[in-house]
Amino acid sequence: MRRYYCALVVLIMSHTASFGQSSTEVFQYVEQMPEPTYNILEYLNTHIEYPEEARTKHIQGRVLVKFIVTENGTMDSVHTISSPLGGGLEEEAIRVVKYMPPWKPGRQNGKPINVYFTQPISFQLDNSAIRPTNAAGH
Repeated sequence: MRRYYCALVVLIMSHTASFGQSSTEVFQYVEQMPEPTYNILEYLNTHIEYPEEARTKHIQGRVLVKFIVTENGTMDSVHTISSPLGGGLEEEAIRVVKYMPPWKPGRQNGKPINVYFTQPISFQLDNSAIRPTNAAGH
């Protein structure tokens, strides 16, 4: 009888712990998705530093960054999910997302929760920075 009682207490304790305020569960879709409290495009344009290697090699493209907007609005588990472009573009996209100011967290049943979010970041060089060479190399 004691074994069952101990097992039941452990089961009840672990079950109630999962309903605590700080959950590690991460949702894909929720009633209210997380959102920045600032202009995200302005933030990205202001804070992205085009990597020198990508600039010299004329590497451009879109990087998809997936991250968790935590229940307190901060970014966590930031990584890229798109095919690598190289030249430091992925590292720069990760850096700028990691240091974003907090967002308004996602909510489910009125409570803030952890939510996955994917943010595309486009890297495009100014046309004046790209100077094509002709076949003769002039």
